[in-house]
Amino acid sequence: MGSFQRLAAHGHSRRVLFAIALPGSLWAVSVTNVAITDPSTGNRAKVDTAHELSVTDRLTDQRVTATNLVSFFSFGFSSSCANFYTIPAGKALIVTSATFYMKGPGGTDSELYVYNQANCGGNPFASAISDRKAETVVNVLGSGYPIPGGRVISVGANADNGSGVQVYGYLIPAAQLPTTTTAPVHGSSLSKTLRG
Repeated sequence: MGSFQRLAAHGHSRRVLFAIALPGSLWAVSVTNVAITDPSTGNRAKVDTAHELSVTDRLTDQRVTATNLVSFFSFGFSSSCANFYTIPAGKALIVTSATFYMKGPGGTDSELYVYNQANCGGNPFASAISDRKAETVVNVLGSGYPIPGGRVISVGANADNGSGVQVYGYLIPAAQLPTTTTAPVHGSSLSKTLRG
């Protein structure tokens, strides 16, 4: 690696001008260091000691690692609550969506709610209500709904006959959980209903 490349890799900026003289013309080449910067945060991409470029965001790019992806399923039964996923110690969960498979009796409402605490405590962060016998309802939670580590996710049902819910998200180190979170208002998540 040349001395200019070593200087550039260590954050030094140097402008180099090359001039080539040919009969009847003069050619010049200029080299400038370029910094890759996130326009929303102002963070610059880093070059480590092995001269490798790193451009990932520690929080939002956790989901690109397969070991951090989680998906879990639970049935909901009439007027009951079931605990179905425990967030591992030292981790926090970012829930990105929930897909409800509604299998109600038809003609009457079938309801499922997913809660951020055990035994249907805390706030429901995803829900579906349907009066159809077979319906899929998808809740997309935007950039994600954060839940602290150690909590148990639970599902509650009201007037239901075996509907289920699949929850998707990713784990992050507990220390990276945002310090202030706003729970979505019940029913405020973006929902798409697929009729079947």
